[in-house]
Order: sequence, then structure tokens, then C-alpha cells
Amino acid sequence: LLSAAQGLVAELESIEAQLNRLEAWRQNQLRLQKRLLGYLLIAFLIGYPSALGVYYVYCLPVASRLTQLLHVAAFVFVLPLFYALRRFLLWIFVRSLAGCEARASRLREDKRKVLDRVMDTETYKRAKEILDRFDPDRFKADHNGMAMAEEFPHLAWRCAYCAYLHSPRQPLPNPPVLPLGEASPQPGRPQWQSLTDLRPAASTSAAGAGGEAGREDSSSSAASTPAAAARAKPRTPAR
Repeated sequence: LLSAAQGLVAELESIEAQLNRLEAWRQNQLRLQKRLLGYLLIAFLIGYPSALGVYYVYCLPVASRLTQLLHVAAFVFVLPLFYALRRFLLWIFVRSLAGCEARASRLREDKRKVLDRVMDTETYKRAKEILDRFDPDRFKADHNGMAMAEEFPHLAWRCAYCAYLHSPRQPLPNPPVLPLGEASPQPGRPQWQSLTDLRPAASTSAAGAGGEAGREDSSSSAASTPAAAARAKPRTPAR
């Protein structure tokens, strides 16, 4: 196991050294491109107007008509020649940098495969040491695989490699609010009416019973006295 780990580390060191060399060569090419194109532009901006001024002062008065036309054509031809030379140099640098980037991309892919082998075969402590050395920021935000895909936005989780606690990306949605007395019945249980729904009916029935009892008591008490009975007896009309 130790020799296998050393072999993986040696392979990662070789890939890292090649990537560093490619990056150094790339930086040198960028500096050379900037310097060369800058020198070319300075030479054109200084040399072209100077040559044009010297020709206008010293050569144009003594030259023949045909010679003047040829000289003017040469000065006009220098403009597209400068543009074509600049584009050619840019194409050379871009092509060389593209080849360097393609090779670096292949090396980075090989490095990622080796790091995956490290995570699969090495222990947590050894894998963490290798990752901290060769790739401290790629696997820090990887998911630990212990949550379902639809639950992951609403769960807090801890990284398996750096032990950093990540907060949920989205808050947990609130459950729907059901109207009072309309809760969904559970299977096997009767659906009882809530106490708030029973209270008005009970109070109404009690009030009605109390009213009827009061009327019966008042009628019985009124009929028990003679005066009340006499007043209650209907009168016969006199003949």
C-alpha cells in the first residue's frame, strides 16, 4: 500500500512539474508577443511618417512624374503590408498558445484521474494530505452522497474531506395551511367535529330549553292564584 501511494504521489509530482513548465512557457510567450508587437508598432509609427517626410522634402521635388507615382504606390503598399505582418505574428502566437493549452488540459485531466484513484484507494488522512498538496480547492465543495437529489437544496451537510458545514441552499418550504375543521381524516379513525363547531349549537339549544322552561313556570304560577284565575276566566256578556 505504501509503494502504491508513493507511486501515485510520484505521478502527481511529474504531472505538476509538466504543468508548471507549460505555464512558464506560456507566460514567456505572452511577454514575447507583447514585446514584439509593441516594437513593431513603435517602428511603424516612427519610421513611416519619418520616411514620408524625408521623401517629401528631398526626393519629391527632383523626381519625375512616373517616379513620383511609383513612390506613392510604395508608400500606400506599406500600410496593408504592416497590417498583414501584424496579423501573421498574432496567428503564430495564438496557434502556439492553443497547442500549449491543449496539452495542459490533457495533463489536468490525467491529474484529476490520479486524484480520483487517490480518493478511492487511500485512507482519509492520507488522501487529505495528498489533496491539500496537489489540489486544495477542487474537492472542497463536493457532495457527500448521503442525501437525495430532491432533498439536497433544503438540507445542511458537512464536507467529507474538509469537515466544513454547508448551510442549506434554499429554506424548507412551509406546509399548506388547512381551514379549521377541514383537516384530512386519517384512515381507520372517524372524523369528529371540532369543539368550536359544537359550542354554538350547544349554547343555542340550552338557550331554547331555558326559554321554554321559563314560559311553563310563568304560566303555572299565574294559574295557581285565584285572582289570576278570575282574570283569566272569560266574561259572559250581560243580557
